[in-house]
Amino acid sequence: MSGKGVHALTFVSIELSAGSGSIYCIKGTHPELKADWLNGNTIEILIPTIREEVERVNQVRTYGETITIVYNEQ
Repeated sequence: MSGKGVHALTFVSIELSAGSGSIYCIKGTHPELKADWLNGNTIEILIPTIREEVERVNQVRTYGETITIVYNEQ
């Protein structure tokens, strides 16, 4: 999470050997937002039912590797 009040953002970032970046971001403070690896190529992000999305990535590709991101509402 970063920022405060109406300027707060909650986000999920991915860090790989080839680089890093945000893959999901919503406005506000949402400690219930969670992410975990399901396997070596899939990340599951648990998202709150009520949200204002800023960014949503469904797939990351780097050096021949593809990572799929799946979303499930909590």
